[in-house]
Amino acid sequence: SKVWTKTPYTALIIPDANLSYTIRSQSFAVLNPIEFVFDNYAAWELEYFANGIIFNHIPYIKYLKIREVLSFKGFFGYLSDKNNPDKDPSLWRFPDVNQNNRWNPKLPYMEVGVGLDNILSILRIEYVFRVTYRDLPNINKGGVRIELHFSF
Repeated sequence: SKVWTKTPYTALIIPDANLSYTIRSQSFAVLNPIEFVFDNYAAWELEYFANGIIFNHIPYIKYLKIREVLSFKGFFGYLSDKNNPDKDPSLWRFPDVNQNNRWNPKLPYMEVGVGLDNILSILRIEYVFRVTYRDLPNINKGGVRIELHFSF
């Protein structure tokens, strides 16, 4: 994504922070709202379903058909000088929760999840932890997330 014009921060790119305990695609589980703001941005989301690579070798557990899942999400981006309120006083100031002054354009934000899927054929439980920017104040470094899914 890219914002081509000079604009206040409310119209810039703000990565989606998931404030609930559920797993949502295209959102970040341990990111605070408005933690980072960009006008140039790219994101990724990868999931790997191991299909019982561990649990199929454990007697009686393999009949439950529990599957291992790994997830990897992240983004990188930067804020150009034309949209930076520190460089242009005519722009709206960022709220105090924003950590953009600590953003390093060479280091992407990343989070990794490890979990179990297909529990009772409808439930997924995953532990998600933050890989980068762990030293910022007032952040979550990890947490448990769940998802209910039905297939007919």
